[in-house]
Amino acid sequence: MLLRVETEGAFPAELLHAHPRGENLAERDRALTHEIVLGCLRWQGAIDALIEQVARRPVAGLDVEVRAALRIGGYQMRFLDRIPDRAAVSESVELIKSSPRRGASGFVNAVLRRLPARENRQQEAARSHPAWLLERWRKIFDESTVQRIVEANQSSPPSYLRMNRRYPAEETLRRLAEEGVIAEPTDLPYAFLLVSGKPAATACWHENRVRIQDLGSQMVVPLLDLHDGHRFLDLCAAPGGKTSQAAEIGGPGPPTFTCIDSRPCSAWRQCLLIQSPSTPRRLCLSAQRSIVSWSTFPAQVQEPWLAIRTSNGVCGPKIFRISPRSRRLSSRTPSIV
Repeated sequence: MLLRVETEGAFPAELLHAHPRGENLAERDRALTHEIVLGCLRWQGAIDALIEQVARRPVAGLDVEVRAALRIGGYQMRFLDRIPDRAAVSESVELIKSSPRRGASGFVNAVLRRLPARENRQQEAARSHPAWLLERWRKIFDESTVQRIVEANQSSPPSYLRMNRRYPAEETLRRLAEEGVIAEPTDLPYAFLLVSGKPAATACWHENRVRIQDLGSQMVVPLLDLHDGHRFLDLCAAPGGKTSQAAEIGGPGPPTFTCIDSRPCSAWRQCLLIQSPSTPRRLCLSAQRSIVSWSTFPAQVQEPWLAIRTSNGVCGPKIFRISPRSRRLSSRTPSIV
């Protein structure tokens, strides 16, 4: 999974919930897999710093398979208490032996056996953020605020559920409880805190009644105040959670979306299960450019006042309302809702 995240830009949450091998794992092994994958990503900068002290070379210069094996072993040895160091080293060595870089098994073994002790948590948390991002925050916030942001980012977040509002929430909650999923309400309508259980294994999940979606992410689409007849264009729909949410909220008109790249949008595909007379349309449009010419939009989309959702990946989402008269869409568009 870590290899796919690094080489393909795959979404870890998608892989963890959809990987076919996960269904055959025992509950304990599945939980450990989630912990290792997400932990390695969350603390990657700190783990790499420990590895580089021993390897005497940048981790970025190592083969991707070697990086993954070292990070997995390093995370288990320095960030988990319940796995003996010798077992973590052995697993990483066997992992690299089963890869095309089997000749690096001795290197992996030597680095992990000499891995230094952890730094203090404040340094580790800072190392786990890109330097450019920390620099940007320090231009906006005081140092104590930056430290609080960094610490919050490194904490394990709770999981939240989004109920499909086309079904009665009480009925969905009752059915989830019957399958062992317990959730508590939040201040946001149709958003619930996951207390226990595996929602992805329930009938409600397969019927598109419920999805796992971060609480902050669920707050974006309601800002559009969608109603019947509105058209919705999502320029960064991958994996498509907000687009499916917009389809649930909006009227019979189909939302239109683009993916940020060519990866399949599994959450968007669930839009097709929504009980609606129409189906979301997909545009073959690259959303990676900062400025998109209006002429690249299909004729049926060149209609006034589309609702647009986009994001710069750092400062959060931006929502635009645009008219064909503007001819161009950019992050500097003044008519931000």
